[in-house]
Amino acid sequence: MVFLEENNPKRYPHGHFTAHIALYVSFGSYTGAYDDAVTVLYKEVAEGGETPDRIVYPLLFLMRHALELGYKWTLLGLASYLKKPCKTGEFRHSLSKLHIRLGDDVRELCQRLEVEIPDFNRRYVEAESVLKLFEQLDKEEFAFRYPTDRNRRKMSFAAGQTINLLDIKNDYDSAMVLLRHTLNVVGDHIDPDDEWHRKVW
Repeated sequence: MVFLEENNPKRYPHGHFTAHIALYVSFGSYTGAYDDAVTVLYKEVAEGGETPDRIVYPLLFLMRHALELGYKWTLLGLASYLKKPCKTGEFRHSLSKLHIRLGDDVRELCQRLEVEIPDFNRRYVEAESVLKLFEQLDKEEFAFRYPTDRNRRKMSFAAGQTINLLDIKNDYDSAMVLLRHTLNVVGDHIDPDDEWHRKVW
């Protein structure tokens, strides 16, 4: 392998691959890390370093997981604003359930604050397309990780099935904009002395 041939002390100094795994332990940091990994893989395909066929499964898994983390991170923040509990585990891995809860919480908060956030509604609707696609491709939240279902009776994808990774990336980016900015936009209407601002998600 080329990597092994180049793996020498001169090219890779001691500590080059050392990761401080406990350095960024928050929902926001995890979300950003997975999103960055998605960007790296897309860049590899765009520049010809990898083929879509070869990286499609880990790429789709990373995208789906980044979205799930983004939703849970946002819901935790909204729950703090609303001063009500949010058990992210109750949604398991369902993007549609997370999406519905996000809409409900933002609407409830806007009603309490007597404000409107028109751009949220547009972004919220736009995000639904990528969620529907992921649930269509991965109904049991299993297909991006394994080639068959749990009973090994059905293949994860049909022979000849194709998808366009660029189209998915565009929809994914739109959903991530919603998740990156919802707390900031809503936070503009919250008292800066609120305890939420002293927490790290």
